[in-house]
Amino acid sequence: MRTQFALLLLTDGRPTMTHAEFARLRSKSPRTIQNEIYAKRNPVPFWKDGGDYMCSVADVATWLDGQRDIAISELPHLAVYSD
Repeated sequence: MRTQFALLLLTDGRPTMTHAEFARLRSKSPRTIQNEIYAKRNPVPFWKDGGDYMCSVADVATWLDGQRDIAISELPHLAVYSD
């Protein structure tokens, strides 16, 4: 839940995130994220709203939390820093 609140701070309280904001979060270019969306390789579902691709902050938070869980299971010494 804390992940979602942190993401809401990044989006000024909006429950959605643009593909450019998601790209910054992943340290990728917006074009790379667009290519992943087109190829259906993006880990988060996106939809088109006007001229921009949008995703749910809740979906991004769920994905990030899942990535954290995977990292902890593969590198158990990271569990020391878990909640």
